[in-house]
Amino acid sequence: MSGRAECRVNKLIDLESHTWDEDRVVDWVGQEKARKILRIPLRNFCGEDRLAWNFSSNGIYSVKSGYQIALQMNNVGRDSPSHSGEPLKIWKWIWSLNIPPKIQVFLWKVANGILPVKTALSRRRIGLNPMCIRCGLEDETMEHALRDCPWSNFYWRASPLRLDHLANISNASIIDMVMEMAQAGNTEVEETFSMLLWALWYARNALIFNGKELSHVDCFLMATTSLHNYQDGRRKQLAKSHAQMPKPAGQWRKPREGVLKINTDASMIQLEGTGIGAVVRDHHGDIRSVLMKKFSQEFEVDVAEAVACREALILASTSSFPRIVVETDSQVLANGLNR
Repeated sequence: MSGRAECRVNKLIDLESHTWDEDRVVDWVGQEKARKILRIPLRNFCGEDRLAWNFSSNGIYSVKSGYQIALQMNNVGRDSPSHSGEPLKIWKWIWSLNIPPKIQVFLWKVANGILPVKTALSRRRIGLNPMCIRCGLEDETMEHALRDCPWSNFYWRASPLRLDHLANISNASIIDMVMEMAQAGNTEVEETFSMLLWALWYARNALIFNGKELSHVDCFLMATTSLHNYQDGRRKQLAKSHAQMPKPAGQWRKPREGVLKINTDASMIQLEGTGIGAVVRDHHGDIRSVLMKKFSQEFEVDVAEAVACREALILASTSSFPRIVVETDSQVLANGLNR
C-alpha cells in the first residue's frame, strides 16, 4: 500500500509506446475506474500542461456549461419534488417543444417555481394582499393559480385535453404536474398542454393588470390558435430556408495543387474498442497513404475522431507537401482545428 501512495501518473504510462500500461492502471485503481482512465488518449509528444474545462466539448468555459453545472450542484441533496435529481431532463424537454420561445421561458419559470404569484410577491413586500383575486378563498400560490382555484380547476376539466386526473391532484406540486406531462410521450398533447397552461396564466394577468375577464373558451381559442399560427409559420420558414440551401456536392473534391487532403473517420464497437481510419490523397486524387488502427479503449465519439485526425496528420507529415487539409464529419473537431 505504501508503494501505491507514491505512484504518479507517469508510472502508469508505457513511455515507449506512449500508451497506458493497462495492467498497472487496473491494479492501481480497479477495473471500473481503469475503464474510464483508459478512455483518455495520450499525446505522442511531451508538452506543457494547460487548464481545460471538463464540462464542454472544446475545453473552454462557457456561461451555458457553468449554469448547467450550477443547476446540478444546487439540486444535490435538496428536499424537493421527485424530479430534482434530474434537473436537466425537464430543461431538455422544454427547449425541444415546438412552441413559441416566450412559452418555453414561461415553462422554465414554472419548473423553477419562480412565477410572480401573489404569495411570492407578498413575501418580498410587493403588494401585501396574497389572496387569490378570482375566488377570494385562499392565498394565491403557484398551485392555486394554475390548478386548485375553482376557476382553474374547471378550466382543466373543460379543456380540449380533458385533464380531469390532473385537476384532481391536490397533494402534488404544479412542477410534478408539468413533469407528468413531460413523460406523456405524445408531443402534440405536451405542446397543447404547455399552451393551455400559459393561456391560464395570461388570463390571470389580464384580470389583475387590465381588469379584463377572459372566459375559459377565450383561453382555449387563444392557446390553440397561437400554437397553430406559430407552428405553421415555422414550417413555412423552414421550407423556404431548405429551398435556398445549396445542394451538397455528391462526390469527393480534389484539393488544390500542392495540397494533401486527409479524410478521417472513427467507429466505436461496444466492449471491443475503437477503430480509426484515414485516407491521404493528393491533388490528382491519387491515394498517398492509408491508415487503419484499432485501440482496445472505447473512446468518446469526439475523442475518437480527434485521435483519427492526429494519427493521420502524423502519417501525412512525412510527405514533402507543404500544406495539408483535413476533412472530417465531426463539427466539434472542425471547430477546434479552425480556432
